[in-house]
Amino acid sequence: MKKEIILYIIRVLLLILFLYAGVEKVFRMDSFYRDMSNQPIVKSLVPIVTYMIPLGEIIAAGLLVFDRTKKAGLYISCLLMSVFMGYVALIVAGKFPRKPCSCGELISKLSWTEHLLFNLFFWLLAIVGIYLTMAVGKHKDKPTEGEMVRISRV
Repeated sequence: MKKEIILYIIRVLLLILFLYAGVEKVFRMDSFYRDMSNQPIVKSLVPIVTYMIPLGEIIAAGLLVFDRTKKAGLYISCLLMSVFMGYVALIVAGKFPRKPCSCGELISKLSWTEHLLFNLFFWLLAIVGIYLTMAVGKHKDKPTEGEMVRISRV
């Protein structure tokens, strides 16, 4: 029961993060596109990345809502946070000449090191969520002692 509560809290936190981030990017798409154009990525990829990031965030949030799709949502959350964390780690390491932030309103106030720690925290939540999903799933598949007694009598 305790694992299920922790897993629920993790899902809610990730859902809030990705729903907020994805919807905010959609509502300020012109600004987000300009921000992405300033990123050190191949210019031909900017239109694709501009739409794929908020779409991925909203899909992850949607998958986290339902028990049947929570595992996929956690894996997508982990993937997104890995990409974001890798990008921020390269910025912190000084690998890019420009350091534009195309993050949401609240997150853009963080320093790059704080941003890396923020991403690390949510990445760890996704990892723990994946682990708990597997642990809770295994537990649910096992018959209880009472069920074992009934099975043995049949």
